Amino acid sequence: MARTRFTLTAFALGLFATVSHALPEDRDLPLQVTSDTAEFDELAGIATYQGDVRLSQGSLLIEAQTLTAYLDEGQVVRLTAQGQPAFFEDVPNLTQGMITGTASEIEWTLDTESMLLSGSAVLTQDTNRFAGEQVNYLQKTGVIEAQGGDAGRVEMTLTPKKSDP
Repeated sequence: MARTRFTLTAFALGLFATVSHALPEDRDLPLQVTSDTAEFDELAGIATYQGDVRLSQGSLLIEAQTLTAYLDEGQVVRLTAQGQPAFFEDVPNLTQGMITGTASEIEWTLDTESMLLSGSAVLTQDTNRFAGEQVNYLQKTGVIEAQGGDAGRVEMTLTPKKSDP
């Protein structure tokens, strides 16, 4: 079966302009989404991309099997990425290192600037690692919350800064 590649039109790019929480200069860059299939239900305000989905805008990258965008009055309010696992990477600013995350599902809520990773969730920044059934990353405050689930526990690895010799 031939692979079909979709790129959002200029209209749809405008709808997704508020998605990135990356480097400040990234917010002005066009957002690209490619997938095997794409469907946009304008009336419902839902865009669905399936099959080898790749969303990028500057330093932000999301990869998943399925990506669903939920819009309200033409603005994206939430993105849900699903995969085995879904993956994201981002550089929030120049003082923090690259943040990466994997989970069965990644839900990004734009108004609260939060990213909820569910299902074998792992969030890594530099050498620090947070793992649990759910990991919630509050982007605006930098707070990371982890939950272990029914019988599980959370795992955190925090690496101290090296002292100068």
